[in-house]
Amino acid sequence: MNLSFAMPWAAGLAVLGALPLIAHLSRRMPTERIAFGAMMLLRRLTRRLRRRQRLRDPLILALRLLAALLVGLAATGPVVRWQAEVPVTEGLARHVLVVDVSRSMALSEAGSTLLARAVGEARDFLAERPAGTRAALVLCGPTPRVPSPELTDDLGTVRGRLEDLVPSKGPCDLRASLLEARRLLGGEVGAVHVFTDEAGPVMIPAADEEIGRLVAAGHALVPHPIHAAVPRNLRPIHAVWEEGPEGGKVVVRVRSQGPGAREVPCEVDLPDGERIRVFVAVEADADAQTSVTLPRDTPGGVGVVRCDDPDLPLDDRRWFHLPGREATEVIAVDGEPGDTPTDSEVYFIERALAPWGGLRSGITVRTVGPTGLPALDPERHAAVFLANVADPRPMGQALRAYVREGGHLVVGLGQNVAPDRYESALGAVLPARLGEPVAFTDVKEPWLPVVLPDARHPDLAPFARDGRAALTRIASHRAYRLEPYQEGDGIDTLLSYEGGAPALVVRRVGRGKVFLWTSTFDYHWSNLALQSAFLPLIQQMAGAGSTTRLATAEALVGETAAVPLPDDVTRVWVRGPEGQDVAATVEDHVARFAVDAPGPWSVQMPDGPVLGYAVVHLDPVEGDVAVVHTVRESGAEAAPELFTRQAEVAPWMLAG
Repeated sequence: MNLSFAMPWAAGLAVLGALPLIAHLSRRMPTERIAFGAMMLLRRLTRRLRRRQRLRDPLILALRLLAALLVGLAATGPVVRWQAEVPVTEGLARHVLVVDVSRSMALSEAGSTLLARAVGEARDFLAERPAGTRAALVLCGPTPRVPSPELTDDLGTVRGRLEDLVPSKGPCDLRASLLEARRLLGGEVGAVHVFTDEAGPVMIPAADEEIGRLVAAGHALVPHPIHAAVPRNLRPIHAVWEEGPEGGKVVVRVRSQGPGAREVPCEVDLPDGERIRVFVAVEADADAQTSVTLPRDTPGGVGVVRCDDPDLPLDDRRWFHLPGREATEVIAVDGEPGDTPTDSEVYFIERALAPWGGLRSGITVRTVGPTGLPALDPERHAAVFLANVADPRPMGQALRAYVREGGHLVVGLGQNVAPDRYESALGAVLPARLGEPVAFTDVKEPWLPVVLPDARHPDLAPFARDGRAALTRIASHRAYRLEPYQEGDGIDTLLSYEGGAPALVVRRVGRGKVFLWTSTFDYHWSNLALQSAFLPLIQQMAGAGSTTRLATAEALVGETAAVPLPDDVTRVWVRGPEGQDVAATVEDHVARFAVDAPGPWSVQMPDGPVLGYAVVHLDPVEGDVAVVHTVRESGAEAAPELFTRQAEVAPWMLAG
């Protein structure tokens, strides 16, 4: 508050205040006369007269002085100014109500959310407006929503649109909302009322420029702050898997706002439904970190951390990626067990994949018969080899699902194979349809060799540097003919015999692959098992399973997520955490899509397996419930006169 004067030169009239003092102290004639007859009484009389000259009735004197001073000061035109909380809106008939519906407005206090309080104040404001008032509503979320395209005098309808409002999952874009308010007001002067908790350090500074334009156009900016008595919030701000004992660990960090230390229970939910409970102790306005050790057999996918906080439940979760378990077992299905190890269809496969073979530390091979196939899991089983299996139909459905989910199937043929049975069981995933076996040469004549391949293909990576010549020493005298097939779209011929007959063909199916070797794994039809190229080739086909881990990505609500895809995938489906299907664009082997809700978003092939996940988090800034900047401060800085009140003091002085 400050005091100023319209005519400061009139302060000279203050000298009038001396007149009452002079008049009060001037000599006064005695009003009482007493006769005396003796001169001896003169001295006593003199003393009495002196007492009459002394100051008497000081209150009356003070009132006379005050009256004179007020008259003098009134002539200077004094004006008192002070800062008000809201600008003057009397006489304005056009009003736009901007209601903050951001996540922080879900903060609960005394059984009611801040949004409910904002709605109540907005309804009361509309109820008090006189007839002829026109109003509109703007809901301030990540993107402003304007229920009515223009101002209306039907205030009941505007009040009705305030019903059933729920907080959004994102921030309040106040700048864009004020822009919508200015558009609704058009060229006529009106008032913009902002009902917000003013939480966080970003929202109001980002709107400063638009606030300046609004008040420069002559509109009144009226803040209606909706503050919690004690802003409090606790939320997980970090969750990530790290390597460690057993199945690794999840490191969790939480942040607390508000007074007092707290201890809150949190749960780590794993993809298989298992839950691990932990308590986190955190000081006031501080962070705290803890970690949770996971079981050894934890599957890959997406997990979530949940912390129990009653103040603002919307941001109590944080998602994290979990890598799949390292596949450590290869299943070899022996279609014709021999009398001796070297007569067995899978003997050479077992030797190539032995731990000292160099594939991976700890790899094991389990040999089973055609009826002994176990339950397949791509995160456990690196590959399945079919070695001269006569009838794969009993295991066809399991093998197809295994491949689509990321497993790798290696098919070796032989005299037991029936092409029609393979077509029935595995035709949907095989690179080509099997024909009949063909004899290239007599067994005693030179066998038909493999031609020098292009080793730039990823599945021939072990031979890329000076090793492909070893592949030309592979030869066969008998192999199955393949029906004509079209290369491309995931199908590639890796090795061919002289003359063009396919020797090894691969097909990418879902997240997995199918390798088809048209001859045998033993030495009856081919010399493959006796060549130096056999070991790295078998290891590469089995080891390809290590590339099947789910693709991962992270994003914030309102952003575009980008999930990498296999080279052969050109079309995907995207499903959100609430079951919603979302359109995605595929470009440069990356799927991109907009995300509007927190949680795991899955990317999968049409009618196929999941290829990857994007975990989407809430904007951490919106979880900050502290008031750093206010709408009033920003408006007063842009147009201080709108928030200034003044009153002339002179009439009150003269009336006094």
